[in-house]
Amino acid sequence: MITGIVTRSAGGKGQLERLVEAIMRGARRQDGCRHVMTTFPIQPYTKKELALLYFPSATPHVAVNHLMSWIRRCKPIHDALVDQGYRKTTMWLSPCEVRLITEYQGEP
Repeated sequence: MITGIVTRSAGGKGQLERLVEAIMRGARRQDGCRHVMTTFPIQPYTKKELALLYFPSATPHVAVNHLMSWIRRCKPIHDALVDQGYRKTTMWLSPCEVRLITEYQGEP
């Protein structure tokens, strides 16, 4: 049975691969904020963790400065984050705040 699912068809993809792709295409996350298709895990992150995902070759301090600079320059995202309770001194970003950042800036 498993071999029938895993084996490749003439189109190059097995049933399991097509099933996984269909699930990923239809995957929607709902956490009370918005519905968004994503492959990036929306969860609480520290500013440093999220910044290093966007700027992996930078030092943590520089990565956070770059991320915060992006946020300050984009008025809609900054206003949306403030509406969610974000403050300059916030160390942890909530899942809703992470989702807002990834909606405006794209996934890391």
